[in-house]
Amino acid sequence: MDYPKYEKIIFAKGERIGRVTLNRPEKLNAMDRQMSGEIDDVFTRIKADPEVHVVVMKGAGRAFTSGGDMAGYENPEGHTRGGYATSDLSVWERQGVLRQMDRWFKLFWELPQPIIAQLHGWTAVVGLEMAMQADIIIAAEDAMFHNRYMHGGGRIFNLWPITIGIRRTKELLFTGPNFTGKQAAEWGMINKAVPADKLEEEVERIAKAIAAQPLETIALDKFAVNKFYEVMGLRIAMEYSGEIHAIAHGTERGRELDQVGTERGWHEMMRERDSTYLLAWEGQEQANPNNEQRAAPKPAQRRSERPSP
Repeated sequence: MDYPKYEKIIFAKGERIGRVTLNRPEKLNAMDRQMSGEIDDVFTRIKADPEVHVVVMKGAGRAFTSGGDMAGYENPEGHTRGGYATSDLSVWERQGVLRQMDRWFKLFWELPQPIIAQLHGWTAVVGLEMAMQADIIIAAEDAMFHNRYMHGGGRIFNLWPITIGIRRTKELLFTGPNFTGKQAAEWGMINKAVPADKLEEEVERIAKAIAAQPLETIALDKFAVNKFYEVMGLRIAMEYSGEIHAIAHGTERGRELDQVGTERGWHEMMRERDSTYLLAWEGQEQANPNNEQRAAPKPAQRRSERPSP
């Protein structure tokens, strides 16, 4: 299988392991349209590549990904909003939102090869959603997770109702706290959290153990487990989650935030959005996630610093 030279991700393979690295470290790997397209392309090629038995997905630099790069989605009118230009979405625009949300779930879910997500630094919003689609998730204990969406509204493509249960899912959605890799492991959201200096070693150990198995066996195991959850209604629930979130883009609150973004910029919009999250959860500062892309953090401040949306 031939792979092109990508600009915003790095792909390498060897010893039956494919390695996908998000590669915009100067932006904490914030995801713009080009990076999203390259992720789509590389996983589509991996799906047809029998030389790859397992995929490790990680981020270059200080984070896995800080989320969506809103500037990278800007349209000619300067109105970003994920590429959708009006608050009152038409039927076709709603379908566009659904397709955008659904693509990684289907691509990762149907991929024969298991995906291991290796998380450090910030993993935020759409990046957290993407990471949660992986089959195995290993994080640094001090990794920081952030899940506040611009328009809220039913977006649970992160599979939380399955992994952490109904009560914890509602708590996180309703209150919007940041939380650590260690907490995520304790809740069952991820497989395990390890000290940051052991993260690479642990991921490599698991990847090599999987890579040693025949691809057919691995794929059948993955599909069998996935089918178990599909029979319980997972695919229908995911589709319905997308429909609810598409509606949220046209709510009164969604229009208010769009207006702030259009008139005062998207960093101000995010500050306005986060003003409703007043809970300082478990002693952590619930800060506005805007600034860390633009300046390297001081080590002592890392936990209270902020990813992009």
